[in-house]
Amino acid sequence: LAIFTVLPALCALSVGRIITSLFTQAELDQNAALGTAKFNILVNIYSVVLALTLIGSWDSYNAIRDSVKKEVSSLYTLNLVIDFYRGDENAALRSEMRVSMGRYISAMVDGEWPYLRTGVLERSAEPEFRRMVRSFLDVTPTAQFQDALSGNVSLFLDTLSESRITRLWAHSRAMFMMGWALLFTTTVAVLSFQW
Repeated sequence: LAIFTVLPALCALSVGRIITSLFTQAELDQNAALGTAKFNILVNIYSVVLALTLIGSWDSYNAIRDSVKKEVSSLYTLNLVIDFYRGDENAALRSEMRVSMGRYISAMVDGEWPYLRTGVLERSAEPEFRRMVRSFLDVTPTAQFQDALSGNVSLFLDTLSESRITRLWAHSRAMFMMGWALLFTTTVAVLSFQW
């Protein structure tokens, strides 16, 4: 906010100083009527760009919120699935599922969630995600209900993967940065060319 407030003002003051050094006051006064029309048009553009930026931000927020809800729901369901692999022979399998899920959640919260705030992905949770997926897919069913459950597990993992991709891509939309760039340019123009 400080950059997009102070920097345009400094740029506008610099451009304004150059303009006043190149043109006389009489020349600037002759352009006053045209300048008013230009100023009004630029203010309208400024308002539209600001509105588009706010709408884009709200849309991005909703997309990320919905994807996080789906992701958490899928993780919760997968956690419930672990208990269907009963028996001592599946103890190691259940342990690997729980450990891999815990590591994925930890890596996601520590590495990927700050990206939603900063826009810089410091660490991807992709290795932990792949390990978790393998722990659920590399299962040999020992009962008939486990065989039927494996198809549903694939659907849960697909939903989880789609939600994760949506969450990671929702923040990197070009519209957001284009809106800010246009807003910056328009601010400089409005403040500089007011005559």
